Amino acid sequence: LFLPAKEFPIAILVNRYSASASEILAAALQAQ
Repeated sequence: LFLPAKEFPIAILVNRYSASASEILAAALQAQ
């Protein structure tokens, strides 16, 4: 994902957070 940071800083942060949240959720489900 390569977007102009000046135009889409929030989109980049949201994408990174969403990916991290998905990984954490997946790990939590597997732990159970």
